Amino acid sequence: MKTRIIGILALAVAITTLTLAALMAISEVATGPVTTLEDKIESLGSLDFLFYFIYVNAILITILGVAMFTGFFVYCLDEADLWSWIAFAFVPIYGLGNIISYSSQVFVVPSLLNLHNQPETVMIAQVLLGLAIHNWYGTAIEALNAISYAILGIPSIIFAVIMFRKNKGLRVGSILLALSGVFSFVAVVGVAAKNPLLGMMTLVSGFLYMVSLIIIGVFFLRHQFIESD
Repeated sequence: MKTRIIGILALAVAITTLTLAALMAISEVATGPVTTLEDKIESLGSLDFLFYFIYVNAILITILGVAMFTGFFVYCLDEADLWSWIAFAFVPIYGLGNIISYSSQVFVVPSLLNLHNQPETVMIAQVLLGLAIHNWYGTAIEALNAISYAILGIPSIIFAVIMFRKNKGLRVGSILLALSGVFSFVAVVGVAAKNPLLGMMTLVSGFLYMVSLIIIGVFFLRHQFIESD
């Protein structure tokens, strides 16, 4: 039963991650090219359903991700109990960081945009929006999001190594999961160094993460089916 639940959670994270990527691509295409912070703020305009749906979906990914890594912890505990506990210790930190990152877009950014529309508060609102907008390079929230995924890279690598050793059917998915963790470290270095090319490694990390979870999720569901037979 527990492998079935882990499989369902892994596929749920993969599907919601794919959905988020598609929605953000649609949003970027609809917005068009933006080169300055002022243009970015103007492009947000009056926030529509798509904006809120993107970030509610992102919050859901985070919640499902924490649940999934808890499943990985339970699965790996009998193989390497100390390393499993070490890996799991980082999962709540990731969860908190990303919940703050994504929920701020729903609860903070709209209020700041309202302030930006008022002449007496436009300057301070622009400064705060320059810290709070998630998908704008160099903001504090973008950095928090990148750091959160880098922190998730630690349990990703540890659990990947344990699962690789525990079951050969998990080896391909485990390698991809570990690689996603490595690229998340590269991405946060890029954000810290203000290097856009390295910062974009978060896209590579996210793609590898999604593919790895599809492979791992299918394995756990098939494993449950074989056990039931």
